[in-house]
Amino acid sequence: MALLIYDNLPISHKIGRIELSHVGLSEVQKSGKDRQLFKPIDFSKDKPNRSPSKSTASTNQYLETQKQLDTLNERRKLQAFHIMTAPVITAKLTDSLSHAWNTLQTEEIDHLVVVNEMQQPLNLITSLQLLKVGITSENSLATLSQRQVIAITSDTLVRDIADYLIQTKATAMPVVDDQHQLIGIVCRSDLLNLLVAGHNLSLCI
Repeated sequence: MALLIYDNLPISHKIGRIELSHVGLSEVQKSGKDRQLFKPIDFSKDKPNRSPSKSTASTNQYLETQKQLDTLNERRKLQAFHIMTAPVITAKLTDSLSHAWNTLQTEEIDHLVVVNEMQQPLNLITSLQLLKVGITSENSLATLSQRQVIAITSDTLVRDIADYLIQTKATAMPVVDDQHQLIGIVCRSDLLNLLVAGHNLSLCI
């Protein structure tokens, strides 16, 4: 799990990696197979005419509470690859601002990741940025290039992503693999969808 800062050199547009020792993101405990959640036990099967006892009711209540706790623990293990959007709509530095805007409108998205020839992220463009500089401009996206791009790996915990987005007021983060190539993107909307999905979300950890 990692939070990466890509330092884009202005001339060659090569990417370098800066280690962040001060970020303080927690380590990911990679888990094995999914845990089987407890299910309420029907104690009335053997004696259908017998009303549930207080002991049976207490047992069922305990099992239901345990199920909720297990679900919460599973949600705390959520990683970027569980909620990221892929494939990612990308652009090149040589693309014009107007082309980028048209892409956003056509694809009905709010973020556009600018990549190099190796599909490594160079910039993250938002519709708000384009509205500020001019959506009909024929200037290239290189005019909006930024010094650093913050990216995450697929095993970064969702709770760490949410914490970073809150602290920095960012709206999205590219997801990269071991070769620093773009494989997905996590937006604030993905976190909202997770909130709505609740315990109905199926995990594949």
